[in-house]
Amino acid sequence: MTARLTSSTALSKVWHTAAELAALRLPGLPSSKKRIIELAKRQAWQERRNLDDAPLARRRQGRGGGWEYHYTLLPDAAAAKLVHDERTAKLAAAAPAGESAGAGRPSASWELQDWYRRQPETKKREARRRVAILEAVETLHRTGLTKNHAVAEVAKQEGIGGSTIYQWQRLVRGLDRLDREAALCPRHKGKAGQTVECSPEAWEMLKGLWLINSQPPFEECYREVQAAAQQHGWTLPHPRTMRRRIEALWPPLVTYCRQGADALRAMYQPQIRDRSQLRALEAVNADFHTFDITVAMPGAEQGARPSLIVIQDLYSNKILAWRVDLNPSAAAVRLAFHDVFRDFGVPETAVLDNGREFASKLITGGQKTRYRNKIKPEELEGLLTGFGMTVRWTTPCSGQSKPVERGFGDLTNIVSKAKVFDGAYTGRSPQHKPANYGSRVVDFETFLKFVARGIASYNAREGRRTPVCGGVKSFDQAFAESYARQENSIGIRKPAAEQLTRALMTAELLTARKPSGAVHVLGNVYWAEWMTGFVGKKLTVRYDPDDAQGGIEVYRHDGVFLGHVEVWERTGFLDQEKAREHGRKRRSYQKKQSEIAELERGMAVEEVLEHLVELDPPPAPDAKVVRPVRTRGALALQPAANSEAIEEMDRNLSASIAELAAFRRQQP
Repeated sequence: MTARLTSSTALSKVWHTAAELAALRLPGLPSSKKRIIELAKRQAWQERRNLDDAPLARRRQGRGGGWEYHYTLLPDAAAAKLVHDERTAKLAAAAPAGESAGAGRPSASWELQDWYRRQPETKKREARRRVAILEAVETLHRTGLTKNHAVAEVAKQEGIGGSTIYQWQRLVRGLDRLDREAALCPRHKGKAGQTVECSPEAWEMLKGLWLINSQPPFEECYREVQAAAQQHGWTLPHPRTMRRRIEALWPPLVTYCRQGADALRAMYQPQIRDRSQLRALEAVNADFHTFDITVAMPGAEQGARPSLIVIQDLYSNKILAWRVDLNPSAAAVRLAFHDVFRDFGVPETAVLDNGREFASKLITGGQKTRYRNKIKPEELEGLLTGFGMTVRWTTPCSGQSKPVERGFGDLTNIVSKAKVFDGAYTGRSPQHKPANYGSRVVDFETFLKFVARGIASYNAREGRRTPVCGGVKSFDQAFAESYARQENSIGIRKPAAEQLTRALMTAELLTARKPSGAVHVLGNVYWAEWMTGFVGKKLTVRYDPDDAQGGIEVYRHDGVFLGHVEVWERTGFLDQEKAREHGRKRRSYQKKQSEIAELERGMAVEEVLEHLVELDPPPAPDAKVVRPVRTRGALALQPAANSEAIEEMDRNLSASIAELAAFRRQQP
């Protein structure tokens, strides 16, 4: 529908009936009242509203009734024609007597130039030729020739009639010289402006058949419409005409209907993000990439495609750290970030997608914007949260949001398609398998060696065409220069050795079990004497998953360190020495606790009895409402039934039933 018009282009008459619209014969609208009423019903004009929720159709006041429709419901061409006609009428009324309506329009110069700008180059070339002819006439007239002689001379040279030149002069009379080209631009539309009649039903059916996700060919859709047109008597133009008409539809509409929302999203110009304003290690992004190589992975029964996690600096594109795992996991993420902390320092921001491995509580627990899993108040701080990093979440599989995904294309060419992996390369999809697919499985150590080599090559390649590298530097060089400037100015956040050790450890929130207060981790039991004071309470336990026998570090839930606890070793069932040692430790523990109890017990029993306050019994309450007790009549309390009599009655009833059943069995 037509766009909103400004107040300067508002119409004096904005409501029209179907009969009035038919009489105006506007482009894009049927020329009969009946057809316009059908169009209004099909497009639900009576139910349409504008942005202010005001109705765009209303009941006509006066004799005959009917409906009036706002001009903004009309097609763009029809609304534009209404505006143009009214503006032309106003200019004609305001023109001085003896001048044509188009003789002078200085106030409409912007509109004239806007129209001229939309014309094809062939018309503009003709307009420039006409202006040159008029200037030639003016030049001859200034040399002394009369106006008529100048017109005749130029007309003879150009091979046109003098009346044509006079007509052009009338068109530009009173206009600024800058508007001459626009005023002399040809106004004819030719055959392209003619619209072949087509029944609205046929056009709607053709759009309904063609604008679907299965993308049927136009020819098949036209054949279906042609058969329906013959049956219903519709007017249907030639196939080439209908093809041109349907190909002239708005491209975003066609893309959305035939290719879907993802294709429509790609039509929108992507955001251009300037990373040159950042600095080295200010922000990193990370993602997983599955290699198209069959590798003998540890822990896998057969060859598998390994997953690579990469952490990339957003300023320079340098890959700072990487790890390989059988599948994307929070453990690989933890180790990769540990490498970044150890080798370079702690970044300020991490850009991650909302995958399970990144949204794990072990990595991003405590982040306010982590919209995955249930977030509890007692949730542990994840690795990145504990190091004071801010996490920004992006859309998965979005190369615009995470530049590291674009780097995976280079790694595919450098690593996956290398000669050393020939025969183990699987192709990017089942439809792109190489001829020697599945003929080889690569050794894991060889794979790691060439991944390290490929990433080093990726970082060291010079001439990178990025705003930071400028087509000259490598990612390594760009990162090193910015990193050195920071060390000499604001400094780099470097973790202490204890913090690095903590980065290698996994954290869990566990409950100290009854009755001893022990915690169970990875099938092992950890206990110390002081843990009995935390029975039933939540404790934060940190441990190295690769060395569970090395003990655990226990923290109170508010982060206070409580102590290091060794694993409670298992002993043989018949080991008497271990049993005696355990007994001695338990007796020693009990003795210590009894001594502590004696010190903390407080008053003796006799002293407590002396200080107790004697309590007098409260007075009996006085009942204000009294209910009598009845001993006779129907309301009197009945005595409880004799239980022995009831049992005897049950036994007699059971015996009678048994005798009756025996009698029936004896009957023939």
